[in-house]
Amino acid sequence: MLSKIILVTLCLTFFYKTTAAFAVDLNIVTELSPPHQLWQNNQVSGSSTDKVKAFINKTGLTVNYDIYPWARAYNKSIKEPDTLIYSIARTPERVDLFHWLIPVVEYKFGFVALSSNKPMDLSTIEKISEYIIAVQRNDFAHDWMLSQGLEEGKHFMICADIDCSWNLLLNKNIDLIIDSRQFIDDMLVRFNKPEDYVYLVKDLPELSTTGYLAAGKNIAPAKLAKLRAVAKLMAQGQ
Repeated sequence: MLSKIILVTLCLTFFYKTTAAFAVDLNIVTELSPPHQLWQNNQVSGSSTDKVKAFINKTGLTVNYDIYPWARAYNKSIKEPDTLIYSIARTPERVDLFHWLIPVVEYKFGFVALSSNKPMDLSTIEKISEYIIAVQRNDFAHDWMLSQGLEEGKHFMICADIDCSWNLLLNKNIDLIIDSRQFIDDMLVRFNKPEDYVYLVKDLPELSTTGYLAAGKNIAPAKLAKLRAVAKLMAQGQ
């Protein structure tokens, strides 16, 4: 199985399109995560993106949207001024690194495998460790894998985005991916596969979470005040 990992390293390099750079009040970054965040018609789109755009439109601030691999988007939101990110889980490690604005999506994660690999026993971490899993670098699932004592290159391999993970699964280069159950049908359509081509092997309730729009700490106070004012109105149903 490790030989397969070596053979598929080329799929970890991707070219990401971004929107044109121009003078704006805010930069907003995200990752590829269909159907909620995707690149379509030369712009960042998707259902979560629609929620973010509706929110931003109420602030009167001008913005630029970019889509990157998750690790790069995350680092930009931490380091670069006036940068927002979505959809980001509010973990204990991250809570003090961001200003948390609005929820944009609910995630319910689980292990996904090819239906041709039924049955699979994932009842314990020891059983899980017998398979090779693809995860996205520095995302919520990646952190969970590490917390379980699983090792990169031995138990799991790293992808830049969810398309990479799905490609590895569909090409039988790995055994499992971690994805949100509500995304599976959309991803099968995206890859032109029948609805019974994969199956959800095991839910991971410990990974159920809310994805937020959040602002990095390096944001101008006046801009943050505008964002918070609109977030408060939305929370009140206005």
